[in-house]
Amino acid sequence: MPCAVNETRAWADSFLDELVQLGKGNVVVQRFDPNADKAVKDKATRVGVKPLELRSQSSTSLSVDVHWQGLRFVYANGTEMVHGGHTDCTFYGTEGTIECSRGHVRAYRGEDPKAADDATLLEPPHGGEIPLPRNASHIDDFLRAIREGRDPICTAETGHRTATICQLCNIGYEIGKPLAWNPAAERFTGAHAAEANALTTRSVRRHA
Repeated sequence: MPCAVNETRAWADSFLDELVQLGKGNVVVQRFDPNADKAVKDKATRVGVKPLELRSQSSTSLSVDVHWQGLRFVYANGTEMVHGGHTDCTFYGTEGTIECSRGHVRAYRGEDPKAADDATLLEPPHGGEIPLPRNASHIDDFLRAIREGRDPICTAETGHRTATICQLCNIGYEIGKPLAWNPAAERFTGAHAAEANALTTRSVRRHA
């Protein structure tokens, strides 16, 4: 599991341990460490996963640990999205960086998370910029959308495409090879397509 900070890794390990206990033998968690397993390191390298040096400093010492970023998505326009990081979502732009998660938004110049906050990057859009809706609850917004006769902030298409990315990520980790996805046909194409497409669905249990 790629995690960029020790706190996140500790939280994930605790959560997975609870799942194993609740599963009572039906849940198995596999952990892969590219630093200790050459086969995993080679597999990670093939799909564009890169090592990341993280520095941790105390009053008496400075240590550098090598962590691995997660699977890398490259869009047709060149935009890259990497799974794993020190917060839920991190956007790197020409003017600076914006981090956001549930209940957390901060911005700073450059790409160093230790940089001072810069509130000017979070000012309301102006000129030709497109404002995005802010919403505290998808459930509340969905109910209001019904009453107001409009689409919710997260439409069915948005939800579908979001879930698709998660599944593509899982398939990428499982196969461990570069893959090409056609979003219009919603199928893998090119090398390893047959192997990947076989994982896009599974047999459905029969019901009486």
